[in-house]
Amino acid sequence: MENNIGTEVLKSFQQDPDKVFLRSYSSGRNYTGSMAISTIQKIATGLIAEGQDQMSRVAIFSQNCPEWTLVDLACIQARIISVPIFATNNYVQTEFILEDSGSQLVFAGSKEQYNELLKIKNQEEYRIIVFDDQVDLKTENSIYFKDWIELYDDQNLNDDLKKRTASIKESDLTTLIYTSGTTGEPKGVQVHHSQFNALLANHNEVYEFKPSYTSLAFLPLSHVYERSWTYIILSNGMSNVYLSNPKVIASAIEKIKPETFCAVPRLYEKIHGKIMDEISKQSSITQNVFNWALKQGKKHSEFIQNKQKVPVLLALKHKLADRLVFKTIRAKLGGNIVYCPCGGAYISDHLVEFFRAINIPLLVGYGLTESTATVTSFTNEDYRVGSVGKPIVNVDLKIGENNEILVKGKTITSGYYQLEEESKERFTEDGWFKTGDAGRLDENGFLYITDRIKQLIKTANGKYIAPQLVEGRLAQSRFIAQAMIIGEGRSYVSGLFTLDQEYVEEWAKEQGINYDNFEELAQNQALLKAINTSINQEQKDLSNYEKVKRFRVLAHEFSMEKDELTPTLKLKRKVIEKNYADLINTLYK
Repeated sequence: MENNIGTEVLKSFQQDPDKVFLRSYSSGRNYTGSMAISTIQKIATGLIAEGQDQMSRVAIFSQNCPEWTLVDLACIQARIISVPIFATNNYVQTEFILEDSGSQLVFAGSKEQYNELLKIKNQEEYRIIVFDDQVDLKTENSIYFKDWIELYDDQNLNDDLKKRTASIKESDLTTLIYTSGTTGEPKGVQVHHSQFNALLANHNEVYEFKPSYTSLAFLPLSHVYERSWTYIILSNGMSNVYLSNPKVIASAIEKIKPETFCAVPRLYEKIHGKIMDEISKQSSITQNVFNWALKQGKKHSEFIQNKQKVPVLLALKHKLADRLVFKTIRAKLGGNIVYCPCGGAYISDHLVEFFRAINIPLLVGYGLTESTATVTSFTNEDYRVGSVGKPIVNVDLKIGENNEILVKGKTITSGYYQLEEESKERFTEDGWFKTGDAGRLDENGFLYITDRIKQLIKTANGKYIAPQLVEGRLAQSRFIAQAMIIGEGRSYVSGLFTLDQEYVEEWAKEQGINYDNFEELAQNQALLKAINTSINQEQKDLSNYEKVKRFRVLAHEFSMEKDELTPTLKLKRKVIEKNYADLINTLYK
């Protein structure tokens, strides 16, 4: 099959062989088009030499790096099914995926992943190929990636590789993506070549991609969001810079100066918080200028949103606001951003309004692993704050029973690997995929998410609460980094909050509060009183039954390492409730 997603990416490499397409931010490893083609061929023929049959499974257990993508593309060309594993998974989760998928060969990123693999029973049965050559290899079944790709003579196997690539069918499985969802065991979502082909066609019809653009890959490639975006970026001749450590994203954006990147709302929450902190420390004149500029930016954005001509005077004021204020802010984000897809979790309206006002267009969207990412999205010209955009081209959407969002199209999965009954349950009799999310469509076709149907909280008083809405409001407090509400079967709503440490410590300094460590500060009565005042302000417009009545504060954030967050930073409620059961119980005594 000529037009699989791997071949589309390789065409870009062939058209500009001297261009650097893949760059590692931390290690400085770069791959030009010709280097990428050569490496992909070596990997693909190496897999054949290792005895990996067509449609066998190969796992990738690594942080983001260029080699992640090169292995993935090699699997496609060799008609092998890749199985991504999140780099933060522990050995129990990893063993489940390896066994369920039937993978016998694993590409590991660094010592963290390698050490988890060594904990797996019968680990010696797996072939382990390690990207990081600084890892201390301890078993005979382990080898460094740089040594492994030189083991075999790729020319002798090149004809076999060409035959495999030519035999690919649209109905073939490309990958199994194990969802690390908010509830239940991981399920292997089946993604076929037809889905990725449709994904590329859909996005190319809606978005503008220029070969001169650079994107920054810092969300996990093991998630469908970043991985799909990477395919689209590379197949359109753009460069991709890989971050193995997402914690350095702020400095990386300023240094790399990307035109685009996909992100989750948490990034924008942090950026907004830092901007507002810096403004609060400026003189009253500077603050007034900032507030005036932001007001002009929001007015300007409203005219664009409503498809109205911007008045001449407002256009002049907006231009001045950009020169005086917005340009400086954007410089800290590289200064080149054209647009930024944003999804994976709820984002508050005020954040969307803020970034659009300062000329950083967030393209808010909605999608699932089962839909190969994008179902709906803003465009630069067509958006509605509060919504998640309109359905992308060639994807049909309607609202079913209980306001459930139903989708249909070529990007939708055929189901879950080896889970026939569960797969069948996710489709209506006439073939619509049941997303499990509740929503509504307005008269202009914009989709509004109300919440995940299975996650609606029902209080003891019979009231239903959409937790993401309430948590989004609470997280607007400068004190709070993350908020999770509790209330299922309870007489009132309570909350668990993690703190924005940088802001809280600065606040304590201004208040003259002394403390030995952050754990002590987190329980300071003056701080708790200030948080209470702040959250009451943020939730003043909520119904009384939705408001948090009592809360507890944690001195550390919820994390993927503790399995408390999904890779797109959504809360795993059941895990968090289990981890902090005793603390939660104190809220109802």
